[in-house]
Amino acid sequence: MGIFTNLLNRKQTVPEQRNVQALIPSRNISTVTMDSALSLGAVYRCINIIATSVSQCPVQVFRNGVNPISTPPFITQPTLGISQRSFLFKTATSLALDGNAYWYITRKADGSPINIEILPVGQVSIEVLHDNSLRYSYAGQVIDPYNLQHLKICDIAGRPTGLGAIQAAKLDIQNSIDIRNYATEFFSDGAVPSGILSTDQHLNGDQAEELKERFVATQQKNTPAVLSNGLEYQQLSLSPKDLQWLEARSFSIQDISRIFGVPASFLLASSGDSQTYANLETVNRAFVNFTLMSYFGVIEDAFTSLLPKGVSAKFSLDAFLRGDTLTRYNAYSTALNAGWMTINEVRELEGMGTLDVPLPVSPVENTNNADGTQRI
Repeated sequence: MGIFTNLLNRKQTVPEQRNVQALIPSRNISTVTMDSALSLGAVYRCINIIATSVSQCPVQVFRNGVNPISTPPFITQPTLGISQRSFLFKTATSLALDGNAYWYITRKADGSPINIEILPVGQVSIEVLHDNSLRYSYAGQVIDPYNLQHLKICDIAGRPTGLGAIQAAKLDIQNSIDIRNYATEFFSDGAVPSGILSTDQHLNGDQAEELKERFVATQQKNTPAVLSNGLEYQQLSLSPKDLQWLEARSFSIQDISRIFGVPASFLLASSGDSQTYANLETVNRAFVNFTLMSYFGVIEDAFTSLLPKGVSAKFSLDAFLRGDTLTRYNAYSTALNAGWMTINEVRELEGMGTLDVPLPVSPVENTNNADGTQRI
């Protein structure tokens, strides 16, 4: 029998049992905000994983999409006094929480950017004008669109703002909040009795209260309980699994991980499947391809729009996607033996300095006979 059924039955048996419906939080999903969603550990962890993943990938600049060139200062350090990593983390956090991020750009006289400030998403208002153009305001002041970059996740045609995971799945987030709150309040204020005193005799309210007080007083003195008038005592107990709402809370974590596109294994939520290294490699790459790429793309486009024509910004994913040590070394060995990489190129990929005199590479063993036939 479920917990809700038990509680309703107990209410009929125990005098002055508080209405269990009073414990159930409001179902008004308009109460879901970024702060209330972040109070869920799974949401906080998803946001942190996404922002950390984006921030650890540096941004590089290419001409014609191929030739790397020097990265301008407004990309290496977009906000004065703040590192590129911190800037990317804050941008990704805004996108993950709200579906939007706003960059206020300070320019030189020639129009080139010198500083990019991230505006709080909750303090930027957007008004759709009669000609369908947008008017942006911050702190009561209208912002010139020339000095603003509006980044959007899930950019839907006809919608002035992006659609974030929290905004798109308010009901699912509210369900998780309800389960968390109910589990927390389940035993608060004496809402659930420790046991039931029952009798087949009719008792009025005063008699029931007196019997309860006498029984409680006896238990506090740690003396044997003596029951009369046909009273019987039944102790109520719930299993640890029921007390912690383990199944419901586990489902909530997996549901939130799906909403944000973060693998449940990253949240240490067991899916019941055995995880091998190959499986984890596949999960990691799927996370990059189907979740992080949406964040990388909008940030790359925003930086590229501030660069001269023919120059583009692109995240470097080498460090993020690099394999384990053995896999990398085997790949390097194959490339060196085939002759299409040098020792110094390998050392550069591994973050090591170049050698003035490169180490010799063992030539590939010739397996052919002198006449060109395959040696057996």
